[in-house]
Amino acid sequence: MLMRPHARRIHRQQLLEVPGHPGIEPEHRRDLGQHRLVGARGVTERCADKIIAAGGDAFAVGGDVTDPAHADSVVSQAVDRWGSVDVLVNNAVWFNQKGLLTMPLEEYRRQLDVILGGAFIFTKAVAKSMIATGTAGSIINVLSTAAWQGQPGNIGYSTGKSGLINFTRSAAMELAEYRIRVNGFTPAATMPEDPELLRRLAENGLPASSYPLDFAGQFPWHRLPTPSDYVRRSSSWLRMTRR
Repeated sequence: MLMRPHARRIHRQQLLEVPGHPGIEPEHRRDLGQHRLVGARGVTERCADKIIAAGGDAFAVGGDVTDPAHADSVVSQAVDRWGSVDVLVNNAVWFNQKGLLTMPLEEYRRQLDVILGGAFIFTKAVAKSMIATGTAGSIINVLSTAAWQGQPGNIGYSTGKSGLINFTRSAAMELAEYRIRVNGFTPAATMPEDPELLRRLAENGLPASSYPLDFAGQFPWHRLPTPSDYVRRSSSWLRMTRR
């Protein structure tokens, strides 16, 4: 499973993001500041292009989030370019919607390796860099409502995201002495705003499932949230990082 990290600076803070959720990729990025750093597929390149067009600084790096050497290389490039990494967002995921009776073991292990292993590898690489540069940074792990309640027919994703809950808590307690905050952020099912993503969603629809869920019907708004609904709180959260 390949992910493409890209990078930029946010209000003089350097953000390293390992994206994966296409619905919340591009829109919230542009409101978070002037520059930055990230990682995922074609969405990432478009996001980086938009940041640069808006006057920011960004770059994309291809690689595998489950490869420790790749994580070290990405962090090194960010530090060489900007001097430090202030924020890490772990959002790498492999959407492989299968259940207990239909999921091959090797696919289950790979899905957990992308979600949990990728978060472990990048958190470790960034934490070591933050400690070395004396950066009181912030690490944010993107969770899911499936992390808290499970989801039928989606066992690998639900298990991986649930594992991130206590990974976040454990890492937070361990890194507190270095003034590095580790938090989880739980978005719901999200409707993208990017025109290209909306076009692809309209063409391909949602993955077929034996357990259809009415996500929009669970919201009092009677619609799914969009990336813009997350922007204000996400921006404030990132700006709370301190040197």
